[in-house]
Amino acid sequence: MKSPLILKLGSVEHLTEQEEERANSLCRSTMTTPKAHDIISEGTDPQHVHLIIDGWAARYSITANGDRRITACLIPGDFCDIHVTTLAAMDHSIVAITDSMVGYVDKTAIGSITRSATAHPSFLACYLG
Repeated sequence: MKSPLILKLGSVEHLTEQEEERANSLCRSTMTTPKAHDIISEGTDPQHVHLIIDGWAARYSITANGDRRITACLIPGDFCDIHVTTLAAMDHSIVAITDSMVGYVDKTAIGSITRSATAHPSFLACYLG
């Protein structure tokens, strides 16, 4: 069975076997995050890019009056915070809506892919557009 990441990328454009292997090798470790717990919190120094493998999550920020503003819902195959390569600290939080399996991708690997002359257009279309 193909990973959620491969299914998402493959829905935009055909991936070669080599491209699938490269994408699958991005996720070096995983962790289960229980429902209603933050995967990463605002103000944290991001060391990894988080990939939802199973479950649902949401990107949110806290408003000036203390309300939670959900800015994105995240499903399997979604990178939660792909833009962390440019952040010194998180400007939002990610919460698990359900018990979620989260993959950890080294942010330098993401930077390498997006800077590469051979970057696959579907990666850019799915995640940076």
